[in-house]
Amino acid sequence: MSKKVDFTNEERAIIMAYLKAKADKAKAEKAEKEAKAMAKELFSKLGKEFKTTDKTSYLYGTVQVQGKAKPVVYKETTAKGTIDWQAYAMALGGTEEQAEAYRKPSNPRTSLDWATKAQEEEING
Repeated sequence: MSKKVDFTNEERAIIMAYLKAKADKAKAEKAEKEAKAMAKELFSKLGKEFKTTDKTSYLYGTVQVQGKAKPVVYKETTAKGTIDWQAYAMALGGTEEQAEAYRKPSNPRTSLDWATKAQEEEING
């Protein structure tokens, strides 16, 4: 059985559209992360306690967009940490074997990406 499939033009278009969207998303997420870090640094310099609740601090401001002031809100929220249920169960004497009885059903995960160099060699070999 061959591991390699030659895709038709229509099938190729679907694959290429997905891989382009995936690359664009990764690029946009990286740009967003970098811009957010710069904004966080800016807001940290300006202060962040215009309004404060028990979990969140806010800084309100305005920026000019097409000649009009548009309000922006920077907020910093402290979220409670999650409970490490595995560590808790183990501390009470639980074992990995006992935990298997509580495993949720398996579900398939799919991915589509460009082949690595090793995979290319296997496909073309």
